[in-house]
Amino acid sequence: MTMIETYVQNIEHEFKTGRAREHSYRPALKALIEACKDGITAINEPSHSEGGAPDFIVIEGVLPIAFFEAKDIGTSLDRVEKKEQLGRYKAAYGNLILTNYLEFRWYLDGKHVETVRIGEKRGNKLRWMSDKYIELESLLGRVMNTVMPTVHSPEELASKMALLARDISRLILILLRADEPSKQLLETLGIFEQELIPSLTEKQFADMYAQTIAYGLFAARMNYEGKPEDFNLQTAFWELPPTNPFLKKLFQKIVPELDERIKRWAGVLAQLLAYTDMDEILKHFGKETRQTDPVLHFYETFLGKYNPKEREQRGVYYTPEPVVSYIVRSVDHILKTEFKRYEGLADKETLILDPATGTGTFLYFVVQYIHDHIVQSGQSGRWNAYVSENLLRRIFGFELLMAPYTIAHMKLQVLLHELGYDFGSDERLGIYLTNALERPTPDQHQLKEGLRAQISEESEQASAVKEEKPIMVVLGNPPYSGHSANENSWIAELLQDYYFVDGKRLQERNSKWLRDDYVKFIRFGQDRIQRTGYGVLAFVTNHGYLDNPTFRGMRQSLLKTFTDIYIFDLHGNSNKKEKTPDGNADQNVFDIQQGVSIGIFIKNPDKKTDYATVHHAHLWGTRNDKYEQLNANDISTTPWVIVNSTSPFYLFVPQDERLRDEYEQGWRITDIMPTNSVGIVTGQDKKTIAFTKAESIKQAKALDIPETAIQEIRYRAFDVRYVVYHDDVITRSRRQVMQHIKPNNIALITVRQKSTPDTWNLVGVSNELIESCSISNKTREINYVFPLYIYQEKDKMDLPGEDEFPFDEEGKRPNLSVAFVRDLEGKLGKTFQEDFTPEDIFYYAYAVFHSPTYRARYADFLKIDFPRLPLTSDWDLFQQLRDLGQYLAEVHLMRHPDLHQHGITYPEAGDNVVRKVEWRNERVYINKTQYFGGINEDEWEFMIGGYQVLEKYLKERENRTLTDDELLHYMRVVKAIRLTMQIMADIDDILLFPLV
Repeated sequence: MTMIETYVQNIEHEFKTGRAREHSYRPALKALIEACKDGITAINEPSHSEGGAPDFIVIEGVLPIAFFEAKDIGTSLDRVEKKEQLGRYKAAYGNLILTNYLEFRWYLDGKHVETVRIGEKRGNKLRWMSDKYIELESLLGRVMNTVMPTVHSPEELASKMALLARDISRLILILLRADEPSKQLLETLGIFEQELIPSLTEKQFADMYAQTIAYGLFAARMNYEGKPEDFNLQTAFWELPPTNPFLKKLFQKIVPELDERIKRWAGVLAQLLAYTDMDEILKHFGKETRQTDPVLHFYETFLGKYNPKEREQRGVYYTPEPVVSYIVRSVDHILKTEFKRYEGLADKETLILDPATGTGTFLYFVVQYIHDHIVQSGQSGRWNAYVSENLLRRIFGFELLMAPYTIAHMKLQVLLHELGYDFGSDERLGIYLTNALERPTPDQHQLKEGLRAQISEESEQASAVKEEKPIMVVLGNPPYSGHSANENSWIAELLQDYYFVDGKRLQERNSKWLRDDYVKFIRFGQDRIQRTGYGVLAFVTNHGYLDNPTFRGMRQSLLKTFTDIYIFDLHGNSNKKEKTPDGNADQNVFDIQQGVSIGIFIKNPDKKTDYATVHHAHLWGTRNDKYEQLNANDISTTPWVIVNSTSPFYLFVPQDERLRDEYEQGWRITDIMPTNSVGIVTGQDKKTIAFTKAESIKQAKALDIPETAIQEIRYRAFDVRYVVYHDDVITRSRRQVMQHIKPNNIALITVRQKSTPDTWNLVGVSNELIESCSISNKTREINYVFPLYIYQEKDKMDLPGEDEFPFDEEGKRPNLSVAFVRDLEGKLGKTFQEDFTPEDIFYYAYAVFHSPTYRARYADFLKIDFPRLPLTSDWDLFQQLRDLGQYLAEVHLMRHPDLHQHGITYPEAGDNVVRKVEWRNERVYINKTQYFGGINEDEWEFMIGGYQVLEKYLKERENRTLTDDELLHYMRVVKAIRLTMQIMADIDDILLFPLV
């Protein structure tokens, strides 16, 4: 009986039991595989295969030679082939068989090579094709004798390494979380937590462990000089470079103790590297070009395959060479001119740290720059001695992730080798595996052994750099991550300085941006330079901290620490749709949406000053234009302007000081109307907000909330809906303020900050509840609500505060500060309540905030804080503005009679379903045939806050049938926009700035 006939007999036997499942047939498949060739073993690990690896690994000696993925009898392999899992297997496992026990598909190097079918399932029977048995035997023989294809490109190697490392990481997690977890893994996890990274999770540990294996093997293969086919786990053991002693010791400690299941898959990685043309790979690794770094590209490819979310979470982005070059050359210039270190970066006493090293780009350029300086000085002969005695001991880097940590070591090792330096047996690079933002670990002088001793040594050396060594230069590109991956108490304590301004704690309702990773790294760098007492901090980061009010405490802290601050704003913020001053598109130097800036902070103890001098420059244009400017200049040739950075905002961007003084004469709206809050956040709009009362009643019933909770809510501009307003279902009800919003009361809506560069238009009015995005849903533009009147709670005697008016007999009082009203009385020479009312003040403010001149004149200031209201002493002007403001507010509340004469048509009958919204030829179409007529382009494009009003209203109703009320409302909204533009022009006709 042939091996195929035996296999068929075994499969048939299991099938006839009627109870067989996919796993039932695996013993028959294992026997078939092992019959193909002497000396091979087919290993099936159910836990690992369920975790994301092929079902069988075929081993010959110590080498993996093939992989099998088995599906149940009758499974369509065509469908399996389309799934992401098989795509991953084909990419990672070069010699793969996919089978359903009847059909066998062979994939070599990711490509389908051959298929043999020996049977098919028909109902409850199997029909065998005996004439195909010999074809299957031939196919399996070729599979078992196939030599793995050689990998030639860095991209292919990175992809395959990542997929294999990911499978190893999954296996490690499985073994950690098993009913009887691996003792060796648990012990190693405990050591890593205690000695290296206190906040380490099981998932992070599994990643680190898998990447240690992957990049340890990679580094060993780079060093390996024997026959490629002889490279394996055992030979790799001795091949790690001495320049990275931690990786060498770690690898040599964990590999011999590897769980056999992990060891088998590590062997697959070793074999991949054995069949890699390392000469071809290494040809790329020493080459740094203007826009691409092959080593980083290798890592980014690895990371993209290993964990696509990791890059976003950690904020890992390649720093373009011109940016690095500008920073490195500028720091060199500062050392020579400010600190009289005439050798600049080559000065043997200047210690340099990149606390977010990544793959080593900044340190690479520093080393290259120093080498060029020595060569150009005609001193090439001292290079080797210089590196050994005066370079390696003073250049440091921190990196948290094992993969870039290892690559940074490789990259600098290759560079120094190319520059003619060969490392001694006891020399290492000062790049440490550590989290810069974790508390330094004190040397406990305890006797430690084995792995604990090796990890502890790395941690203690990193801690010495964090706290003790006189680091003079901190430079780099910290990660960009608003949702910080670094939450720990040490850096949180340091950050507390940023939560205070002028001695008072910030009152921000949402200060999460102060916990962005780049802010933490700036704080780390600031602390490190403070510890030394002098030096330079030079980072390229998100530019949000330059003028955002939330960062004013941070800016003041930096001003007090340093003596000179240079801000080179590279812009490129596509989130804000930044444009150049001449109106062209402005591009980012990175492949990200967030704008960036270079910040260079100098602390020179010879300069005695309370606050730093702030120097600022803009760089606008295309990416290539910016690269050219950065390559052609440094800090000494950049055209700086001095910024007057003063309380309360301590801005790092220039402003028109004359206009600033004028603007700040006005009253901040929060000082005028002290009772306010942000708008309502339901946390579940789909369940609590509805277009109609009937829909809202259904929602209330589904939520088991009484119908009495249903109220109207201003959800978007000119878009009032219904909300189930009950604290059991609303995340942030803002009831303390919203309780005062009644039909006979009105509220101003505005924002604290503006996030886009277009004209400020962030103001509205409502007499309904107000949602937090009613006039804008842009980042940083959450809506604030200012009710005109405050109502006394029943059965509660509220005494007025020092700056509050008393309640009247109706139980209400104006939400106006007494100090503001007294100032206005003095300006106008009139008496509050006798000559002018709270409503008059509200409408006056509403008119001023809608003045196009006001918005343009004070644009810089409106971006960064609540609007301020300038006061007039002209009684006639006050009354005129009040009347226009009242007209405008009545229009925006949709209760002015002029709205009924709208002149808009809706001539075509149809189903009134909104399908595709577009404007053309004075018409706004809601579907192919129905449209609103008589709407010009200016009206169509009119914006209130973040919304193009006429488009937004309809797009919110896509695939809905417009009711008759909605059709009429839309026509009146067009008229409201038309009147708004007219009234705004009328306001500007009578308003002349500055107000007197």
